[in-house]
Amino acid sequence: MVEDPVSAGAIGGRYQPAGPLPSDLDGITELARTLEPPAPYELPGLMREEAAYLLDGLLVRVAHARGALDVAMGELLADLDSGGRLIALGYSGIADYGREVLGLKDSTARNFARLARARASGPCSEPRSGAER
Repeated sequence: MVEDPVSAGAIGGRYQPAGPLPSDLDGITELARTLEPPAPYELPGLMREEAAYLLDGLLVRVAHARGALDVAMGELLADLDSGGRLIALGYSGIADYGREVLGLKDSTARNFARLARARASGPCSEPRSGAER
């Protein structure tokens, strides 16, 4: 007699994390890297191709959300860097603020702001009106 993998603990013991799920994207990424697909005999009713499409869709959304957060953070850092705002707050520059307040590496904070400035001055920086489309 073949034992049901769910009742045998294959799902609960092998595929579920031991502790609470991480709330940050880096933690979720690390957790996703530890996942192993179940063996074909463990879940015979699983539609693997459909599950792969669903998982791919979720991971694409996470990647897009991460990119949007990076862009927004870069725009805010670039705004802080203009007009002496960082000096008024007591920081010498973006790298200093990013390291001490946001916990970013110096180069990461500078790159976020640099990319936001380049994006703002690029060819698609202005929203288009309906007549130009």
